[in-house]
Parts: sequence; structure tokens; C-alpha cells
Amino acid sequence: MKDAYVISDLHLGSDICHAKELRDFLDDVESNTGKLILAGDVFDSLDFRRLKKHHWSVLSKIRALSDHMEIVWLNGNHDGTSDIVSHLLGIPVMDEYVLESGGRKFLVLHGHVFDE
Repeated sequence: MKDAYVISDLHLGSDICHAKELRDFLDDVESNTGKLILAGDVFDSLDFRRLKKHHWSVLSKIRALSDHMEIVWLNGNHDGTSDIVSHLLGIPVMDEYVLESGGRKFLVLHGHVFDE
């Protein structure tokens, strides 16, 4: 069992998003950990008209996972005002998270904070 899985830059709603593969990956995550960290850019933009059926499938899977595992969503530069849409996933949005694993602490955040 893994302490956590960390994934970032899903960019749901973009043409380059690999939503079908992501959905399969989330099935594996479910049986291998109790924590999933979404490290920013869950969405490509907040224009939900761009979300296709397989993008909504990923959101539904994440929402279902949140019923029995800890899911952390970190704000990314493409997520816009994530607080407004966090109800879609049923999880709050944070700017950073400290993951404890193997007796060590790891700061997890989206890389856009270093753009300046």
C-alpha cells in the first residue's frame, strides 16, 4: 500500500487531456492507497462547456473516491477561483500540503508559485 499518489496538470477540458487513461489510473489508485493529491490544474479553464463525457467521468470518479479516501486538491494557475467549483469534487482547495511519508515531510504545491 502506497502512502499517497500525487498527480498534477490534468487539464480537464483541454484537447490534450488523457482523460480515458486517467480514469483507468484512478481505478488503480483506489486499490493501492488511501490518499490522492491533485497538485493543481485539475481544469484547463473554468469553461465547463469544454468538458467532454470522458472528462466528466474523471470528475465523477474523483468524487466517488472522496467518499472513502482522503483527496487533497491544490490550487493551480488554470483552476481559476477553485473555491467556487470545489463542490464538484466534494473536496476543499488548498494552496499547499505537507505530505508525511517514510518519516519525512514533503511540501506539495503547484509549480506556478515559482513563475515570478
